[in-house]
Amino acid sequence: MRELTAEGKEFLVNYCMEPENTRLALEIGQIYPKLREKIVSAFLKDLDERVKKGLKERGCQWQTCIPKTNPEEGEEPSIYVMTMKEREKIQIHLARYKWAALFVGTRVGPEEWPKDDLAGFLKCGDRKLNTNNKSWHWWFNPIEKHRLIGSVEALSTLNDGQKIEYFTAELVGFAEAISKELGD
Repeated sequence: MRELTAEGKEFLVNYCMEPENTRLALEIGQIYPKLREKIVSAFLKDLDERVKKGLKERGCQWQTCIPKTNPEEGEEPSIYVMTMKEREKIQIHLARYKWAALFVGTRVGPEEWPKDDLAGFLKCGDRKLNTNNKSWHWWFNPIEKHRLIGSVEALSTLNDGQKIEYFTAELVGFAEAISKELGD
């Protein structure tokens, strides 16, 4: 999807202001939250299938969960959670920050976490690791083109295959690194 030009925006505003089109324009605006929910839900369903397959192929013993979410601020930010089967306190989250950006992280908490190095996984490539957060033990932002989800345009690219492959690789790789570090 391409960005709407200034001329395109002006045309659509004028089109929507025509008496026969105003009602439809207002109705379309009302479905925005539902549209957002459907796009994210379809992405998570496909992601879950791929992550489960990747975990199985690598022999990693993790469970996956798609928590109920709603784009309201102040609510649990996780939209996808992976839990180690033998150590339920160890989880990996695909979470949102104010419904504008995605990040991958692990919650602060369990003392059984491996020390600061997860087999080099977190310190390679384009990951921007941050361990100085009171709520998240390890977290990193995906690369810019994959993390942004604040607009319908950005959300519409969630199911483009490239993002699903990217997040599948990140989540499965993260789970595999934790499993290896803990000897599971």
